Amino acid sequence: MINASQQDVDRSIDYQVWDLSGLELRGPRPDVTKPYVAALGAAPTFGLFTEQPYVNLVATRLGLQALNLGVAGAGPSFFMKRPDLVRAANGAEWAVVELFSGSSVANSRFDLGRNHAHLIDRQNPDAGPVGADVGYQHLIDEMSTSDLVTLRAEIRQRYIAEMSALLQQITVPTVLVRFARRASKGQEGTETLASYWGGYPHFVDQGVIDALRLRADAYLELSTPVGPTPSGEREASETTEPSGTGEPTPSHMPGQNISQASAEMHREVAEGLIALAPGKERARRICQKPVLVHAHIFKNAGSSFDLSLQRSFGASWRSFDPQETRDTVTEDYVRELVSADPTIRAFSSHQLRFPLFDDDNVRFFPVVFLRHPILRAVSIYDFERKPGRQALRTPHSIKAGELDLADYIEWCLSAPNGRSPVSNFQTLYCCLTSNSPQRGAPLSQLHLAEAVEHLDRAHVGIVEDFNRSANILTRSLSPAFPELNVEPVVVNASPGVRTLETAAERLGNDTFRKLVAANELDLYLYARYARLLAARGSVDGA
Repeated sequence: MINASQQDVDRSIDYQVWDLSGLELRGPRPDVTKPYVAALGAAPTFGLFTEQPYVNLVATRLGLQALNLGVAGAGPSFFMKRPDLVRAANGAEWAVVELFSGSSVANSRFDLGRNHAHLIDRQNPDAGPVGADVGYQHLIDEMSTSDLVTLRAEIRQRYIAEMSALLQQITVPTVLVRFARRASKGQEGTETLASYWGGYPHFVDQGVIDALRLRADAYLELSTPVGPTPSGEREASETTEPSGTGEPTPSHMPGQNISQASAEMHREVAEGLIALAPGKERARRICQKPVLVHAHIFKNAGSSFDLSLQRSFGASWRSFDPQETRDTVTEDYVRELVSADPTIRAFSSHQLRFPLFDDDNVRFFPVVFLRHPILRAVSIYDFERKPGRQALRTPHSIKAGELDLADYIEWCLSAPNGRSPVSNFQTLYCCLTSNSPQRGAPLSQLHLAEAVEHLDRAHVGIVEDFNRSANILTRSLSPAFPELNVEPVVVNASPGVRTLETAAERLGNDTFRKLVAANELDLYLYARYARLLAARGSVDGA
C-alpha cells in the first residue's frame, strides 16, 4: 500500500500508521469528534525520519488534534480522486496544503502511476512505471529544446489547474505551504534535470505561486537548505527496485528532492503556521456560512443554472434584480440578506457585481458562466426579437425589431466608449471599476486584469461546454453544498448561430471584423477560462 513502505525504510520511529478508506496514514490517529488541523501533502508532510512532523507540532501548540494526510509521491489529483480524504480535511478547523512537486502532474507525455512519483510514458506504456527523475532525464536526452520548453509550460498550466481545483474543494481555511531550497544560482534551462525541473517543488516557479497563493487564505514559504536527516543521519534508499506497492520506490537525487525534510525544517514550518493559524484568534472560517452566489450574465445560460439552483436548494435559493438596470447588487446586500434570513444558501442576480469578500460570518462561492462574445452577440439579437422581448419595448428590443443583424450590431457598437451589451461586456461585468466613478471610461487592460483577478477566485463555467461545466461545478462545489446538482440541460436558449463561420455569414465580413475588434478583452477572457475548464475536465475525466 502507498505509505506502507515508509515504515519499512525507518524502523527506529513508530509512525503509528493507521488505515483510512484503504490508505495508510501517519498517526497518531486523531479523534475527529474533537477539533483538529489537517495537512495535505506528499513526503515532506508525512515526515519520514522525523519524530514530530509539522502538523503534530502545530496541533500540540494550539491544543488541537492532528490529521496527517501526507502521502509519499502524492500530487493534487491524488486527493481529488479520493473524496473521502477531502471530506476529512473539510472536517478540520483549518487545513495546510503543501505545494506538491510538479512532476506529480500528468501531461501529454507522461501518465501517472499508482504512486504519483512514478510516471508511465504514453509513447511506451508497456515499459511500466519509472521514477520521475528517470523519466524526465530520458526526455532531456531525446527531445528538442523547443519541445522541452513547451512541455514545461504545459506542466505548469496543468499544475495550476489541478492545484486550483483541489483548493476549491477544500472549504475550510487553507494555508498553502512551500517547502523550498534556497534559490539556486543556476538559470532555468533544458540541459540538465536540475535546470529543467528547478528546485523543489519541481516546476513550481514564481508565476505558478502567484497564480495559486490567492486561492488560499494564507501562504507560507520555507526557504532553507535541507539539513541532515534524523535517526542517525541516514538517507532513504536510492534504489528503483520494486517495492510492496508493485512499483519502483522513488529514487532520490541529491539536490533535487527534499522528501526527507529535517526536524529543523518541520519546526520552522510549524512556527510559521502557528503565526498564521486561523485558530490562534479563534476566528475560524469553519464557522462561516457558505453562500453560493451566481453572477448571472445576460444570455450566458444563467437561466439554466438558476433552474438547477432552484431545484437543488428550493426555498433556500433567492433571485433578485433591482428595478433600475443601472443599480447593482453588492456583497453588502447579499450579506445583509443572508443575515436577515439564515436559511438562504444560494443567491442569483443579473446585476450582482464583484468584488465579493468574505467576512467572519459569510464565505462566498461565486459562480460565473462565460460565453464566446461573438456567439453571445448574435444570441442577444435573436433573443431581443422574440415576442416577449418585443412587448417590453426596451431600446434594444425596439432596434432588434427594426434592424437586421448587421445593422443592429453596428448600432450597438456606436454606443459611447464602446459600452454596449455586445462589446467586452463580460469583462465589464466582472471588473471592479464597472462600479467606479470611471464607469463610463473605455475599457482597458486594467479592467481585464481586475476581471481575471475576480474570476480566478470564482467557479467559472463555459456556455459552449455546458455539460462538462455542470459536472465540474457539481463536483467542486459539493463539499460546501452537498445538495447541489447542476443539471446538464440548457433552457431558454435561442436557436440559430452556433459557429463562428455561421456568425460571419450572417454579419457580413465588415461587421464581423468590427465585432471581433470590439471584443478583444472578452475574447481573451473566454479563451483563458475555456482552456482552464478543458484542462480541469481532462484531469477529472469530465
